Amino acid sequence: MRWIVVLVVVAVLGGAAFWLLDSDGLSRSDDTSATALPEQEAATPVVLPGLEEDAEPTEPTTSEPPVSSSTPESSSVEDRSPRVSTSPTGIDARCVDQNGIGLPGLRFGRRGDASGRVESDAAGRIEWRQPEGRRTLPDSPPFVLEGRGYARRQFSVELSPGEIVDLGDLVIERGGTLTGWVETSAGRRLPGVEVLVLSADSGEEDEREARLSGPSDRENARQLGETDLRGRFQIDGVPPGWVRLWTQGDEDHRWTFSEPVEVRADSHRNGITLIVEPLADEDRIEGIVYRPDGSPHPEAQVSYRYRAGGRSGSGSFGTDAAGRFRRLTPWRGRYRLHGTDPAGELGDSTVVESVPGDQGIELWLREILRVEVLVQDSQREPVEEFQVHVIAAEGDHSFSARNLRAGEDTPGQAIVAAPPEAFRVRITAEGFDIAEQGPFPAEAPPSRLVFSLTRVPGLRGIVTSHGKPHPGARVEAFEVIADDQAMTVNGFPARSEPWSKAQDTTDDQGAFELGVRASGRLTVRARADGFAPVEVGPFEFDAAVGAEGLELELTEGGTLRVRVEPVELATSEGVVVGLSRGDGFPVTRPPGPDGEVVFEHLTPGPWHVSRRKQMLNPRSTSTTQGSVPDGEESESLPANCQVREGSVTTFVLDLRAMTAIRLAGALLVDGRPPIGWRVELLEDALGTKSDQCAIRPDGRFELETAEVGTYRLSFSGRTQGGPVIQLSERIELGDTPTTWSLDMATGGIEGSVASTEGAGGDRLHYYGQDSDGRRVEVLVLVGDDGRFSLPQVPVGEGHLLLQRADQPGRRRTVTIGPGTITRVDFD
Repeated sequence: MRWIVVLVVVAVLGGAAFWLLDSDGLSRSDDTSATALPEQEAATPVVLPGLEEDAEPTEPTTSEPPVSSSTPESSSVEDRSPRVSTSPTGIDARCVDQNGIGLPGLRFGRRGDASGRVESDAAGRIEWRQPEGRRTLPDSPPFVLEGRGYARRQFSVELSPGEIVDLGDLVIERGGTLTGWVETSAGRRLPGVEVLVLSADSGEEDEREARLSGPSDRENARQLGETDLRGRFQIDGVPPGWVRLWTQGDEDHRWTFSEPVEVRADSHRNGITLIVEPLADEDRIEGIVYRPDGSPHPEAQVSYRYRAGGRSGSGSFGTDAAGRFRRLTPWRGRYRLHGTDPAGELGDSTVVESVPGDQGIELWLREILRVEVLVQDSQREPVEEFQVHVIAAEGDHSFSARNLRAGEDTPGQAIVAAPPEAFRVRITAEGFDIAEQGPFPAEAPPSRLVFSLTRVPGLRGIVTSHGKPHPGARVEAFEVIADDQAMTVNGFPARSEPWSKAQDTTDDQGAFELGVRASGRLTVRARADGFAPVEVGPFEFDAAVGAEGLELELTEGGTLRVRVEPVELATSEGVVVGLSRGDGFPVTRPPGPDGEVVFEHLTPGPWHVSRRKQMLNPRSTSTTQGSVPDGEESESLPANCQVREGSVTTFVLDLRAMTAIRLAGALLVDGRPPIGWRVELLEDALGTKSDQCAIRPDGRFELETAEVGTYRLSFSGRTQGGPVIQLSERIELGDTPTTWSLDMATGGIEGSVASTEGAGGDRLHYYGQDSDGRRVEVLVLVGDDGRFSLPQVPVGEGHLLLQRADQPGRRRTVTIGPGTITRVDFD
């Protein structure tokens, strides 16, 4: 028998020895650069607000280089693999204005591929053909349509080899022009600087993070431009609406963004001045990574973790050719850094603790320190399959365990590298209790660890079909969620988790054994090709006792035929049919040309059929779980049809009866429309979005959904430059359009937190209800001086919770009156 050792391995950058695992580990690129040119003649800037509208530029333009007004182009990023079809692949369309008149001279093609674009002819027609030798990939850039004076449009089009897609009429509207300057706080104009135009609601939840990291949605820029030698920019074709302009200047400056600017068709906003400030010492951490021989390590990796008040995260970044690194630090707190060798030839450095402003950090890589791990059962026989987990002694975060030697010819053995800080080693294996040893120091780890695992009682049973044992069936145990919890899986309500607690495949006698280690409420599910999944439970399971004699009988199940009516509407609007029974395994399929879709081998019982916006991705699962808010009940799983064993059930999904349910509303804050706010219509307590939009400059909004029922209306945005406020309430939507309005009265909170050394970045969480019972939540970071301010919070009662690293939360009850400031101090 071949013995197999299974290690938990995360392949990162060619096998780095260790990598911190964290769901927040994604990091943004901090560094962009622009070549500094000699200082040019200065002019008096016009700073927002107070923009001059419909004015012509006042600066002389003769003998000046042209101002960049379109998206910089680069070579195509499409895959250049061999041709897959001899027939042409492409797109036909007609470019028209809002009156349906054809527009000549507009450019159409892949974003970032200037050479592959085509122009519309005199009638506005375009014929774009994919170049030979290229094919469309899932991540191919979208298509863009643009022209001078017109608002740039972007399209995502699915292309099949040998297919010509006719997009029909592409309506493009007139855009506006934005011109202005980029300069430093000292008044020096900056040439060659990129300026982004984003929607006005693109602001970050934390202004300090935005100043250092830039906009998180920069990929969705409506338009962009670049400053000329005098530091001027002119951006044409900006779509009408409210926008903000963003720029960084260069890598030695913070990002800056304008106040909201209204763009109108064929208008010209002049005199917009974007002033960038230099980075401060406390904005960054700098250092160098060394090899064991004292030489700098070029292109090494630095991994980090940080904790700032109630916030924490992790990530990584690279060093330059001289081994140096610089990391911007938007969060004031403590950072833990260690260096790694991407080639895997050297061990990680030990962890160095740092705070923003440190600029002389040294990370010394080490020779690899090996730990041999031996795993056996209570009879001292090698365990065939197991997983090694290397866990930090403090914080309980995990490192990947890099296997330093193949273990197939050494049963029950693994060799891993020691991590950069004190650690524990945990062993998990199917059917055995978890075993753990440690902590061990990073500087002197043990050379050998022996683990003896104890078998758990587990769950045992048999799977049959047609009265006989069924070999090869997959059996899994799932935990049922608690009554006060709610969960959605890929947008469908679920009564149990979609990930299994244990799994097994039945043997020749149909027998299975599930090594479930923890007690709880479970269901056991079996499935096999040609049969409907079968389930037993839910039932209470005692891990100390186990369970014997479970029996699951596989049957062919029932068939559900869904007929979508009317047929012409089903086939023309890209309808997707969704099907779920609440077990965490929903399915989606499109109807055929006849408007029908058939689901076979379904588990008998209640099912819910619904119209969905898109097909589920079989390679990914999205789950949301949380507590049901106080005063609300967990929603029962919906069902609108019954599947019976051996029968065909027909269900009519009538799209004519599924007219959009509309909500029209208006929000004011202290009598004024809020700028940059968003509103969402949520389907359940977990926040599944049914619709969302930005609130218009006049405070109005419109939302729609497919079904009548109870929803949660949720608003989020800033007031007076303060932290983000979230306000929500339950709302009933019926067959007739619903109207909603609110003029939200506010008061303020200000105060201080007694300082504790090294406790920068304390976090305050305000939660409560406004005077009409709506839920209110606000998150705010305490300043370095210990002060905090919430300038506008809805009038009502609530609580302020102080969250500080490694300390229990402290709470204060607050009553907020209209137009008043409430003082709260934490001693």
